[in-house]
Amino acid sequence: MFNRILIILAVTATLATAALADVNKRAASDVDLEEVKRKYLESRKGDLNHRDYQTPEIYAPQLPDSGIPVEPEPVPVPVDKTAGLKPFGYDMFNAPSRDFVVPSEAPVPEDYVLGPGDALILNLWGRVEKTYELTVDREGKIFIPKSGEITLWGLTVAQAENRLRVSLEKIYTDFQLGLVLGKIKSIKIYVFGAVKKPGAYTVSGLSTLFNVLYLSGGPNERGSLRDIRLSRGGKRVETVDLYDVLLHGKNVDVRLANNDVIFVPVKENTVSIYGSVKRPAIYELLGGETVRDVIALAGGLEADAYLEKITIGRIEDNMRHVVLDVDLGGVGLKEGFAVENGDLIRVYSVYAAAEQFVKLEGQVKYPGAFAFRKGMKVSGLLEGQLLIDSYLERANILRTYDDMTKRLIAVDLGAVLSGDTTANVELRERDVVTVYSLDQIRQVPRVTVEGEVRKENTIDLTQGMRLSDAIFMAGGLKKNAYKLYAEIARVGPNGYSDIIRADLMECLSKPGSGADLLLVEDDRVFIREIPEWSLHDMVEIDGEVKFPGRYALRSRHELLSDLVERAGGFTDKAFLKGAVFERASIEDDLKRRNLVGIMQNLQPVTIDTLLSREQEEQIMSLRATNMKRIVVDLHGLFARNDASRDMVLRGGDRIYIPPLPSGVHVLGAVASSGTIKFVPDEKYKFYIHHAGGLVKSADKKEIRIVKPDGRVFKDKLSKIDVEIGDTIVVPKKIAKDYDWWKIVTNSFAIVSSAVTTAYLIIKL
Repeated sequence: MFNRILIILAVTATLATAALADVNKRAASDVDLEEVKRKYLESRKGDLNHRDYQTPEIYAPQLPDSGIPVEPEPVPVPVDKTAGLKPFGYDMFNAPSRDFVVPSEAPVPEDYVLGPGDALILNLWGRVEKTYELTVDREGKIFIPKSGEITLWGLTVAQAENRLRVSLEKIYTDFQLGLVLGKIKSIKIYVFGAVKKPGAYTVSGLSTLFNVLYLSGGPNERGSLRDIRLSRGGKRVETVDLYDVLLHGKNVDVRLANNDVIFVPVKENTVSIYGSVKRPAIYELLGGETVRDVIALAGGLEADAYLEKITIGRIEDNMRHVVLDVDLGGVGLKEGFAVENGDLIRVYSVYAAAEQFVKLEGQVKYPGAFAFRKGMKVSGLLEGQLLIDSYLERANILRTYDDMTKRLIAVDLGAVLSGDTTANVELRERDVVTVYSLDQIRQVPRVTVEGEVRKENTIDLTQGMRLSDAIFMAGGLKKNAYKLYAEIARVGPNGYSDIIRADLMECLSKPGSGADLLLVEDDRVFIREIPEWSLHDMVEIDGEVKFPGRYALRSRHELLSDLVERAGGFTDKAFLKGAVFERASIEDDLKRRNLVGIMQNLQPVTIDTLLSREQEEQIMSLRATNMKRIVVDLHGLFARNDASRDMVLRGGDRIYIPPLPSGVHVLGAVASSGTIKFVPDEKYKFYIHHAGGLVKSADKKEIRIVKPDGRVFKDKLSKIDVEIGDTIVVPKKIAKDYDWWKIVTNSFAIVSSAVTTAYLIIKL
């Protein structure tokens, strides 16, 4: 049956390939490539009539016409003016939701209504001394001996206290009563709509609408902040406008009841406003707002707002974009100009709208805008303005014409100051004059100091700077700096680095001497570290030693046995065979050598039979954090005095001596994983038997014995002595399931779809 299906698939695929080849052949024969090329060139003729761009003459000399047609510049994509604006108010929900959980010790408000689950503490004193711990049941009642059931559902704590007093006065006389609320009931609230985390929330009975909104992450950027609806019993009981809180500080919070529903609809109308307003943003509208209302939402106008004109970008009938002008100082502000959904409002600054001015920028004493006078020249604008480090060989004038085209004009300030009338350019209205500094134009020579200095840095090279000066500018030497010599890398005449060794001790003890070398541009000074220098190498020993803790190594050759001796030796409970020795430097070494990445690249990749999914088989796994352990034989070192088992310690080493274990651990595919009491001379099967035996999915060939010191045994387990503290691991078999019927069905569907497509193309 399976062979027949494969034959059918092969025949179908062949027919589909032939059909597609025939379609391609017919398409190629029906197309005239020259005709397509001719129509394309005719369609591009209009594009060649683009606007000429005038390059500033100071940059572009006149070049002869090459005769090659110039491709037109691409049409610029319209800039979205709202790209930098954010919807207003949503950042109030950015704080972590756990910060807004109502604490259980919060005071109970006077309007808190009792319900099922509330715990009450009733105290009686006077002629009767009693304390009752009461809980409101599902029917909203409590039970008091001799008084019976009393309904408290729907009452406040004060009302419940009065009702209990009336009931108990029928039984007791001359007493006083006090009722306090103990454990608060839990209520379930449902949050739906355009919120970040919709769903059901179980919260304290003291929770309010704001608390649950914070737990849900608040409305998302499509959700409304001004139409948050609270329903109870299928009816809307409250509508909350968060703008009242954000803009006016009103308390619009609402206390919740069990099974309340909070719904946040998608906001309908928005308007964007930017420019000279105090809070540019995207605001949600309720409907019927005017420009004045939107400006109020934005916090009002800035002091430099230009009142005679604002622009409103509007989309009309989802077909065209129009721009409207509104006079804020006239009718538009007094009578109100209605805004619509999607409007983009811009309020200009008086500085941007100013006329009859020129502007001075850059390395001058008083940059800013200056009144323009007819016949004004560069010398008049710069009089008394230049600084010592102003660059005089060139300044720039950016000139804007009435059609908003711009031109860049170069000015030789040195010639202007010397009285050259031809260089003294006459200014025009709206010119922007930029004066540059020497540092902006000329490359500042620098040297670099790195290594064992307090502040590795690149320093400006000054005249006569020496090595000692550069080290001082870098904060001086560190304690671990090698003071015999320093290296200076200097660019040689052949372009390669020349290495110069300087006597650092003499340089610092005798500044300005011959050893204190003069530095040149691009020198790089290296201060090396003292070989094998270390402030303190710390190791740690924990567990069953008399004085566990951290120890500083006395030398680079201190042994593990020396550390144990300094720690007072082992306690009577020490289990030496299970000692754990970790070396932190191993993890760093593996990361530097990128062994983890190499192992990942060695993982084989498999693709499923439909070629629709690619995955990696985890044959080998390597984690640097798991490779820090070194197998040590403390039992052989101390019990048998075998010095070959000793180890030289390094900074960061950690040794843990565990206590004596309880038995042998059996884990994995057994009936009951656990710890079995150790019995001498018993093999691994004994402990598997006492763990309930192997389950059907157990892989008998992969059973392993893990020793406490980290060694793992797999082969000839019957000859391995099981000792106290050992772990027997029984893995499960890896099941491979192939759904051949699903594979054949999907393959047939793919081939059939290809044949159908080819047939339709042929018919076209």
